[in-house]
Amino acid sequence: MIIDFCNLCTGWSYCVSPSSDLVDPYVTEDAGMSLTFCMETCKGQEMAFALVRNTTCTCTNVTVPGDFRDDTECFTPCPGQTFQLCGGSDTFTYING
Repeated sequence: MIIDFCNLCTGWSYCVSPSSDLVDPYVTEDAGMSLTFCMETCKGQEMAFALVRNTTCTCTNVTVPGDFRDDTECFTPCPGQTFQLCGGSDTFTYING
């Protein structure tokens, strides 16, 4: 299901639970994390996909293997933009820009 976690992002967003480790990811932490900040960070690293969980942003150019989850499982408000949802306890908000 496509959900609008990031109405400022130009692509799509999903709630996912990755099934394996990512290949050569770029990972950053920020106390003011938002989907917009993470996507801009990933674009700056020339990476196409972003996964966000709370204050962690993971960027990759590889499609993330895993299970799509119900959007209710990505319920954590982003610290930097509380109207955006930054994953859940074991899920990530998965976006492209």
